[in-house]
Amino acid sequence: LTVAAAISCPMLLRLALYTSFAAITLASSSACTDGAKRRVRFWLIDGSTANQRGCYSGFLGNLSLYSAAVDSFGVMMVQMASNGSGVYFRPIHNETSDWACLDQIKALYQHISIGVSASLDSDPGSLNTIAAHPPAMAAAVRAYKALHPNMDEFWTDFESKYLGAAQVPGVNEAFELSAQVMLTTRYAGCEPRDPPYFGETCANFTAAAPSVLVQAANTYWDTTISSGWYGGFEKLLRQEIDNIGEHNKGRLSPAICPACPSAGNQDDTLSQQALYDRMDLVCSLGISDLSGFTFGEIYNRTTHKDRRGHSIGERYMEALSYFRSGKKGVVLPLETVEVIAN
Repeated sequence: LTVAAAISCPMLLRLALYTSFAAITLASSSACTDGAKRRVRFWLIDGSTANQRGCYSGFLGNLSLYSAAVDSFGVMMVQMASNGSGVYFRPIHNETSDWACLDQIKALYQHISIGVSASLDSDPGSLNTIAAHPPAMAAAVRAYKALHPNMDEFWTDFESKYLGAAQVPGVNEAFELSAQVMLTTRYAGCEPRDPPYFGETCANFTAAAPSVLVQAANTYWDTTISSGWYGGFEKLLRQEIDNIGEHNKGRLSPAICPACPSAGNQDDTLSQQALYDRMDLVCSLGISDLSGFTFGEIYNRTTHKDRRGHSIGERYMEALSYFRSGKKGVVLPLETVEVIAN
């Protein structure tokens, strides 16, 4: 189609524009199929049993259904506490039972990495210690790994807004040193509304600790497409990217929590196609890592079944599997997937 021909025939011009637009739309709607390596992580509260023999059967049954959507678990199982000039990790559950389950997961699913997620003993508590002695946290990670060889990752949930400005450099250094031992994550908001954890933006933190993966919780708060008070999932995702910086996207893991949004900001009627589209949006923006809170809370969302009988929890797991593999129909049989957009 020449320019002259298009100008002389408005219908041809409209057809050419439509064809070009359709090609662009098709490319953007399959962004996750580009073959890039992407990962999905889940917080895990507790999959163990009280008998110290391994995971409980219901958890293992669900893991067998959804393992294709999982790259790693961060198990919420320890607190970081001070012991003089150092820190250590003290269990908040039955540690023997927890590790019996985690060792079982590792034996059954070699591709799944095991992360230990630590909270704080108090706020700022042990952060004061690592601010003054940055190598202390890395030393504690090494010591815990020596006790539990199947530990692959160190996750942190340090939700502190009370660090002094003079302490922030030491804490950031502690994170970077820990990341030299093993993959280390930091939970953050990466959003413009509330005072940030550690009193710094995600860009400031990443500049000081470039090896740490930042799990950004801003995307917890709206699962709608665009109708929530926050403006929808995409708006919150773009706020996270702005907060950490376009050049730091490789260190960003937007966190999703279908159970977290308040009324008006939650949409459990999202179709499978709408969730595929969401994953393609994330992929098209150059994000290669997602975190889900929590594995159990997502798969246990058994309501809002579509016309094929798939719950919103199942649809999320299918979408997350698509994000990491670029393939549809892995968790749910493709012939039964409801692909009609909302």
